[in-house]
Amino acid sequence: MATVVQVWCALRAHDVPGGIAGIGGINPRGTRWSRTVDEAVADIESGRWSFSVYRGGRDIAVVVREIDGRKILLTEDDASAPGLLGMLPECPN
Repeated sequence: MATVVQVWCALRAHDVPGGIAGIGGINPRGTRWSRTVDEAVADIESGRWSFSVYRGGRDIAVVVREIDGRKILLTEDDASAPGLLGMLPECPN
């Protein structure tokens, strides 16, 4: 069973308006974590990790979608990129 991790921030893809290059957050021990889009896609597809964003009083799952032959991350509520992930604050370095 996948470990569920909450996403708090996004790593911006500066070459794509509103696009993201990765996601990040803080684990239960207080340590920051980040994953590139490719790493997060592999984590989701392997079942190792699943990611969610907390909004409006509920957890919204992060899912993998293929658009124009490229795998991207969206939340299950998003119809297209950049969606909710693109509106998250920038992850600190």
